[in-house]
Amino acid sequence: MRRFVPLVIVVLALGATAALATGAVARPTHARAKASPLATSLAAMRVATAKYATNLARAKADGYKIITPMIPDMGIHYLNPKITGFDVTKPPILVYQ
Repeated sequence: MRRFVPLVIVVLALGATAALATGAVARPTHARAKASPLATSLAAMRVATAKYATNLARAKADGYKIITPMIPDMGIHYLNPKITGFDVTKPPILVYQ
C-alpha cells in the first residue's frame, strides 16, 4: 500500500510569493528579533495541515475530493470546493504523493 504525504505546494508558493512581493523578509536586529511574517505564516500552515499529513480519510471527511489521477512526479490532487480565497490555514488544494 502506498503511503500518502500531502505536499501543500500551492500554499507555500503563494505565501512565499506574497511575502516576497511585500518585502516581508526576516531582518533580525538583535538576539530576540521577531519572526518574519513569512515564517509565522508557514508555521500556521504546518500546524493547520498536520492533521492531513498521514490521514487521507480525514482530508476526504473535511471535504477534499480527488481532481486528478496519480500523475508521476506530481502526485494526486485533492480540492475542497468550499474553500475560497487565500488563507494559509485553509488550503483549497492538497497534493498527495
